[in-house]
Amino acid sequence: MSRSSDAGRRAWMTRQRELLVAGREQYGARVAELVAEDLADEDLCRGLAAWVDRYRAERGTGPTWREVAEQARPDVCDDVDPAGGDLPCRVYADALVLALARAKWVRYGRGRGSLRAGPRLRQDAAQD
Repeated sequence: MSRSSDAGRRAWMTRQRELLVAGREQYGARVAELVAEDLADEDLCRGLAAWVDRYRAERGTGPTWREVAEQARPDVCDDVDPAGGDLPCRVYADALVLALARAKWVRYGRGRGSLRAGPRLRQDAAQD
């Protein structure tokens, strides 16, 4: 990889981070409310974890965070701000998956496609 393409990639990544920070500032309070509602709904969380599990089994890789957000709240991801692109969905997706991971409904690694169902789904299944 050339130095110019490395510099271009770094500039692109910096811009993406800046957009996400701006999106969190703009949409953060509303997103926090939505995610709190989602986490309070055990059926939704269980359903999302089960969907992630099925997705992985069918495709051999985990879904994107955006796809999880679209499963949970398609209305948030359909509400695209022309000025900000898909920032509402991106901010919501990040907050949702991080919250689901803290609650052990899902797990993820550093790589793309690493999202998988978490131990809480297995615990629920064992109790049934």
